[in-house]
Amino acid sequence: MRVGYNPNKDKTIKKQKECHQLIVPVYIPNNEGYFKDSLKVLKLCVNSILKTSTNLFITIVNNGSSNEVVNYLNQLINSKKIHEVIHTSNIGKVNAVKKGLVGHNFDLVTISDADVLFLDNWQEETYKVFNDFNKAGIVGLVPQFKMFDNNCSNILFDNFFSKQLKFENVHQPEAMRRFYESLGWEDNYRKIYLQKHLVLKSKKITAIVGSGHVVATYKRFLFNDILPISNNLAMGGNSEIRNFDEPVLKYDLYRLTTLNNLAYHLGNCIEPWMHNAYNTLEDSPLITESIPNLKTTSKQPIYFFLKFKIFKRMFKMTFFKRWFLQRKGLSRNEVGQF
Repeated sequence: MRVGYNPNKDKTIKKQKECHQLIVPVYIPNNEGYFKDSLKVLKLCVNSILKTSTNLFITIVNNGSSNEVVNYLNQLINSKKIHEVIHTSNIGKVNAVKKGLVGHNFDLVTISDADVLFLDNWQEETYKVFNDFNKAGIVGLVPQFKMFDNNCSNILFDNFFSKQLKFENVHQPEAMRRFYESLGWEDNYRKIYLQKHLVLKSKKITAIVGSGHVVATYKRFLFNDILPISNNLAMGGNSEIRNFDEPVLKYDLYRLTTLNNLAYHLGNCIEPWMHNAYNTLEDSPLITESIPNLKTTSKQPIYFFLKFKIFKRMFKMTFFKRWFLQRKGLSRNEVGQF
């Protein structure tokens, strides 16, 4: 039987002061083999977030990790260093991210792998991109090779005749090289990718065209349609494209990345440079760039068909693509290397 009146009934939930959420899905089932250093890497990741972020609602989703990892995450929440820990079985990265999204409605959501070291000013620089490009839907932190070639045909279409879209020298080639080293790539890729990348300019800043999935910030409303749908892949396949990329395309928004490298992908092995990079981080920076006024937009099925069906096919034609690349600043020799 029930006695008395529940004091929480009809009580309005206090609005959270944060407008920005960060979600980190974690899967570390043991400390052997591939996962030998993974908990150490996770601690570097979390500590870098705490050191470089302000007014950020931090959610960590334990995706079926070991008891040692569970204990560490529980310590974080008990000491109030982070805001939320969600414990689940191994349901896969995309489903784990959805668990973190449900129940919240922040304007921006950063989704990060658990092996990322965040660098100084990553929040402020992210906000600058959203402020200066009103069509920005995703803003990444790690510049990568040839990102304009992946789900960016609306940017290429919209800025086809614009001088604001052009190739420039890679700003931090060493950081880009280090990213591919962290993936285990051999040094046999085309070196032109370390020299030139396609950028989009505003009146104030420059952003790189395209974004990866290692760590990126999204407009939250983009996930509204995909939240009820479960994903059947643990990771990989087209799961991230379907859940993280396609919604942006359907709303005709842009995938961009900060000009500077503002995070390191660490991989699964601890190296001395990682601690050195962490030790250079500044404590509790003051965010001077305000969170942008992010307006919800509607889907654009006509533009989606025009830009991602018709124009994308045109861009796959060799002669058309070569002409476009030259028009945007590459020499004939550089086009051949791309």
